[in-house]
Amino acid sequence: MMTEQEIKIKEAIEQLSNAVNVLGSHNIGKVLSKTIQKQHRTLQQSIWRAIFQAILDYKNAQHDTRNSASVKACGYLTTFMNDSNYEDFFLPFI
Repeated sequence: MMTEQEIKIKEAIEQLSNAVNVLGSHNIGKVLSKTIQKQHRTLQQSIWRAIFQAILDYKNAQHDTRNSASVKACGYLTTFMNDSNYEDFFLPFI
């Protein structure tokens, strides 16, 4: 059973997915970045921590030709993070 917070996160990701589906992804990254930058600095760091965790997890996602490049890219990023000493990518809660 999902917690209330997990349900809210799932709903937010579904809204993002719907926006990408309708509007395309060319501008979504810029809006995402600008919106994150307007958040409290501690929240910015927490958001990026979650994104990094998603990258680490997504490298093992089931895939086919439609999302294989994303899974592969997450694998490369994970390798880079591990080779660069993951401690450099640890984002503490401050």
